[in-house]
Amino acid sequence: YALDLEEAAAGLICAAVPIRSTHGQVPAAISASQIGESRSGNHLKEILQFLTDAAERIEQEIFERKSSQILPD
Repeated sequence: YALDLEEAAAGLICAAVPIRSTHGQVPAAISASQIGESRSGNHLKEILQFLTDAAERIEQEIFERKSSQILPD
């Protein structure tokens, strides 16, 4: 994952996690940004968990469907 804790702009925090292919490559990522002072460890953990869960669902949807389309019926 990657974090930006007001490094790019004052008051802006961002978090991102990779979306990995079945071969471990990273063709994309998903991120979230928030304006405000909420930089507590628990809040960041919640954001990262949400993004990680979303990335896993995206990986399953894209790469499992793609591989099942390749296999003959």
